Amino acid sequence: MNQSSPPVDPALIDEAAQWLARSRSPHFTESDAEALQQWRSTSATHDYIWNRALEIDQSFGSVPADVGMSVLDRRRTSSRRGMLKMLGALTLAPSAGWWLYRSPTAQALRADLRTGIGERHTVQLDGTTRVELNTASAIDVQANSLAISIRLIDGEILLDSSGAGTRTPPPCEINTAHASVSSVGARIMVRCDAGYTDLAVLEGMATAATASTAERFTVPAGQKVRITPEGTGELTPLPDGADGWVMGVLFADRTRLDPFLAELARYRRGIIRCDPAIAGLPVSGAFQLKDPDEILRLLARSLPIRIQQRTPYWINVTAA
Repeated sequence: MNQSSPPVDPALIDEAAQWLARSRSPHFTESDAEALQQWRSTSATHDYIWNRALEIDQSFGSVPADVGMSVLDRRRTSSRRGMLKMLGALTLAPSAGWWLYRSPTAQALRADLRTGIGERHTVQLDGTTRVELNTASAIDVQANSLAISIRLIDGEILLDSSGAGTRTPPPCEINTAHASVSSVGARIMVRCDAGYTDLAVLEGMATAATASTAERFTVPAGQKVRITPEGTGELTPLPDGADGWVMGVLFADRTRLDPFLAELARYRRGIIRCDPAIAGLPVSGAFQLKDPDEILRLLARSLPIRIQQRTPYWINVTAA
């Protein structure tokens, strides 16, 4: 495999460095956040470079927190030049390019199948098994009549081989950064985030092994479990409607407002912030995910809250 990253327009590196410097400023506004989101949405490459800039900043602290909106004076230009050199090195140095090539965002961009924010996609595998990709998900797939292997890079999938009919479905394995999950003739959901993997079994059963300890355990139907680098959590009952997203529905049964909004935020671009004073308000209902903003308006009509939306990308939910 070629271990060098593809060439990147130096102008994009420059723009990403400037945006990173601006975003660290205490004067960064909601309008600025909207403009940044629009810049990132220009192309997959724009978003790719932005995420690389964030990784570098977090790993090496190349842009100081006191760098303000302007990056044109000598001191701030020096900070930006440091970022440019580091980003530029990633496009030229083989070892750094390899690190860039292996980063999660880069892998998601190269994935066999992926969905954008708010998108869902269904894939039929080998005639017996299908995979549903939820919002902002990416997978690599190897499938034949003998076995199905899926690498879940990011996001959430539902694997269904429960209705295979008279033909015996092949064994399926799903690998994430935290776990390996195996099943035959089951219906399961696997969600992979930065710090954990969630496994939920809707029908049948699944066997999982942690990546850190190789500890193996079985999850029966109607149960879910969270797997982290530190280990495995307790089995807990699967709530009703956990697979509602497959039908484009988000179910809630007296769910706290803050986790509900966090879940809703997965289906729209931008940021949704919840005032801690109202975070514990209960939410119940079945909400159509095709229009997340309409869900926010419904919440405002049924709860004592106010939706402040100065830009499409920055929403504050506060007490009414």
